[in-house]
Amino acid sequence: MSNIKTSVEELIGNTPLLELVNYEKKNDLKARILLKIESVNALGSLKDRIAVAMIDAYERDTDIKPGDTIVESSSGNTAIALAAIARKRGYRFLNVTGELTKERESLLRAYGAELIYVSETPEIAAGFSLLNDNYKFHDFLRDYFDKKSKEDGRRYFINPQWVNKANREIQYSTTGQENLVI
Repeated sequence: MSNIKTSVEELIGNTPLLELVNYEKKNDLKARILLKIESVNALGSLKDRIAVAMIDAYERDTDIKPGDTIVESSSGNTAIALAAIARKRGYRFLNVTGELTKERESLLRAYGAELIYVSETPEIAAGFSLLNDNYKFHDFLRDYFDKKSKEDGRRYFINPQWVNKANREIQYSTTGQENLVI
């Protein structure tokens, strides 16, 4: 019974390695091929790690408080992980997206995420064209939600994974280091 976890966050990281022994033999390889099986993270992907790290960084480096809103633009696993971790810690999560599968939409809503579809929001659709330049899109989202904050009184924390330093740091400090002794 000592292996019972009490938080989804305890089930993130320390993912196993799988050696592709049959492939190595079949191709007469001298090297070992190892896969890190990130799908066993609690929320199903490598993005679980970055969600925890990015929210940890907000808590350490900003004045974010429960009830504040974290904003991301993602159609995938980052949004799912952020929604789950944000909810656990008392934050709201808002995902700006072009489109989602029905399954991802259901999962995000189950974790309490608010969704803004670009096609339904002309102001964001104009900025979405900047997505090919992640820094410009980040600036656009920050400006958009600064204005929105003045209108609705909510506090928004823009969290673009692609420019978030915590994203890179957690991959470097954990993913590659786990199971280092093989």
